[in-house]
Amino acid sequence: MKGDSTLTTLLEAIDGKLTLQELSVRIASLCRDFFEAGILLGKGSEVVATSPAGFEEFWNLYDKKVGRTKAEKLWAKLSEKEKADCMAYIPLYKQAQSDKQFRKNPETFLRNKAFYDEIIIRDSKDQQRSQRIAEAANLVAKYTGADKGTKG
Repeated sequence: MKGDSTLTTLLEAIDGKLTLQELSVRIASLCRDFFEAGILLGKGSEVVATSPAGFEEFWNLYDKKVGRTKAEKLWAKLSEKEKADCMAYIPLYKQAQSDKQFRKNPETFLRNKAFYDEIIIRDSKDQQRSQRIAEAANLVAKYTGADKGTKG
């Protein structure tokens, strides 16, 4: 059950058995699993059913509105798996690089398949780390409840 592995990941993170990098890799994997299962995590952790991702969904989720025409052509060349990987990666990338001006332009992001790059989380404050873990724990609780047939 995915909920069990998610809970194990969080417990290991809380106990200090995982580095932030290991935690980010596991969260990225879980996001891909959710996306492939037809679940997309949005702002405020709402759950939205997904169909194969279209360019418009990518454009709105990535949220750096430059170079649309070239980005759209590159998006069309991606396989469905690459599109799923990309859509799962973006929320983590945006969290790691919250300031839009420092994010790659969409064209560069797609051309270089940056959705396979390592996400580097700055470990500047324990408080921020604790907040991320708490948010992840809330997501797990929400999805564990969803697995049992209850919502949020």
